[in-house]
Amino acid sequence: MDLPYLHKQLNRLNNEIGYILEQTGYEYDDMQRVEFSRKEPNARLLQYEFLQVMHHLNEVKCKLDYLNKKIVGEYTLRRNHLKQYECDEQIYRCGYPIEYYCYDDYDECYKWILSRVEHDGNDYYIVGDRSRPLNGLKVRIRR
Repeated sequence: MDLPYLHKQLNRLNNEIGYILEQTGYEYDDMQRVEFSRKEPNARLLQYEFLQVMHHLNEVKCKLDYLNKKIVGEYTLRRNHLKQYECDEQIYRCGYPIEYYCYDDYDECYKWILSRVEHDGNDYYIVGDRSRPLNGLKVRIRR
């Protein structure tokens, strides 16, 4: 299987996931359109476990939706006067996704990595790569 074929198959799956989420009325901690007997222990178990599955499916859908967005450009982050990091297209705040370019010592190559930005009370950082400086970092924006 090559990457374009996998991408096509994942997009098909993403459409199915979207349909299931819509049909169940899934919202974070509820499946509004799914009926079940609250007095039946097995139904309660299935409802709870299916809700967990729906949560994971929603995460998969969000990730695939993001990866299907068009890349609009590559930029260099700089720290602004408010001590936030920005580029020409975006200011990065807590919880914002960040796609950044860096050298991976393990794979011994440059690559794009997707993460998110958080703040520790002193400065912003990349989740999973906390020691990487944001100022001067090459980022990519999708819309």
